[in-house]
Amino acid sequence: MAPFCVEGREGVYDYYDARGVPYSRCGKLIVATDAAEALKLKEIARRTARNRVDDLSLLSGVDGVALEPQQSCTAALLSPSTDTVYCHALTLAIQADAEAAGAIVRANPLDSPATPFRV
Repeated sequence: MAPFCVEGREGVYDYYDARGVPYSRCGKLIVATDAAEALKLKEIARRTARNRVDDLSLLSGVDGVALEPQQSCTAALLSPSTDTVYCHALTLAIQADAEAAGAIVRANPLDSPATPFRV
C-alpha cells in the first residue's frame, strides 16, 4: 500500500493546483522525547525507506530543536512533504468532479424519502 502513497504524493499537488484547492507544504516534525522513542523513530525511518519514501530525514535532538526551538527532543524525523489542505475546498472539488462524471451527490441521503432506513 505504501508505494501507492508515494506515487500519489506528487499527483495530489497537481490535483490541488488544477482545482484551485488551497494547501501548504508545511512539513512535519515527529519528535522523540527519550531513548525508547528515538529507537521507534529509527524503526519508522527504516520502514519508510523500505517502502520507497525518499524524503524523510532522521535528525538528532539538536537538529530537531534547531528546526523547532520550542520543542525538547532526543531525536526527530522530518517529513518535508507533509501538507495541510483546506478540506472544504477539496471536498467541493471532488464533488464537482463526481457530478461532472454523472454522479448525483446528496448531502443527507438518510433524510430522503427515497432512501428507506431501518434500525
